[in-house]
Amino acid sequence: MHFYLFGYPIQNSISPKIHNFIFKQFNLDHKYFLFETKKLNDIVNYTNFKGASITIPFKEQILPYTNILDPASLKIGAVNTIQKKENQLIYGYNTDWIGIIKPLILINNKKWKDTSVLILGAGGTARAAIYGLKSVNCSQIYIFNRTIEKAGLLASKFKCNFIENLNQINEVDIIISTIPAAVNYTLPNEIIKLKPIIFDVNYYPKTTALTQQAINFNCKYVKGIDMLIYQAIEQNKIWTKNEMDFDKIKNYLENS
Repeated sequence: MHFYLFGYPIQNSISPKIHNFIFKQFNLDHKYFLFETKKLNDIVNYTNFKGASITIPFKEQILPYTNILDPASLKIGAVNTIQKKENQLIYGYNTDWIGIIKPLILINNKKWKDTSVLILGAGGTARAAIYGLKSVNCSQIYIFNRTIEKAGLLASKFKCNFIENLNQINEVDIIISTIPAAVNYTLPNEIIKLKPIIFDVNYYPKTTALTQQAINFNCKYVKGIDMLIYQAIEQNKIWTKNEMDFDKIKNYLENS
């Protein structure tokens, strides 16, 4: 059976490496390929697949073409996983939120009701982050975005807070950045000195400017590769009913 990553640009994606490794571990005769396109119709009209990962720019565009959506994708308003079932219906899922919250559960030592989180950005990944945080009853969630109106709309939708200026932050436990790596975003020193856990969701490059800043200031941090692996494990569980061990995948990627 064939599985794909649909999106653009995806030439640097390591999703095929992860999924083909998982297929091999369970002795499955499946293959995962890149399908790079800028046209939604290329995806909608393509039929030779059992399941697929959906990435930019199609996570929201694909919604009308799915027949059944899981609760997460309905609330987040984005799909990153589709599955074609025997009845030819297309099921849509969102596993990004799992990829975000799982590594944070492992590194956060505070009770979630007492944890304050700042989210940088207000797009689809930010929505997934908020959904994940709400799933563990985190109530102190703040959104900061260059476009204040967009941050306000997102805060209203998820019943959380937005800030207009980072100077408003006096204390924060976790900062999740959904800002594209190409921006080379870093935080003001006054914020990083608060020693928050830094989570940059980008996995390319391996060490982003923000992650390097966290290292320089001795902050705990989560790398984007952890999100990618955890969400991929969940995708594969949807497609094949098999659940792969995180550490096996991480070790494979680090040593190959």
